[in-house]
Amino acid sequence: MGSKVKVRPLSETEVQHIQDQLKSKDAFTVRRSQILLASHEGQVVSQIARSLRIATQTVRNTFRAFEADGLASLHEQSHRPHTIVPRIDEAA
Repeated sequence: MGSKVKVRPLSETEVQHIQDQLKSKDAFTVRRSQILLASHEGQVVSQIARSLRIATQTVRNTFRAFEADGLASLHEQSHRPHTIVPRIDEAA
């Protein structure tokens, strides 16, 4: 049986915003929107993963990101490091 993990209950404003994001040109945003709406409709992790043909970990990662960042998690963040450490020290 699938994991019973679900995203927290969504407000009507959040649901409307997420539904609007289904029309985005960005595949990342569309996929995360689909995941959150499926959970809102009562599907569990394994059902969502199977219906969208993605890994269960992707669903869990989406839930975790939404809990941390809210609606901002629908948009992909930069993959650049926050700090850059020089490879050459001052002596060189």
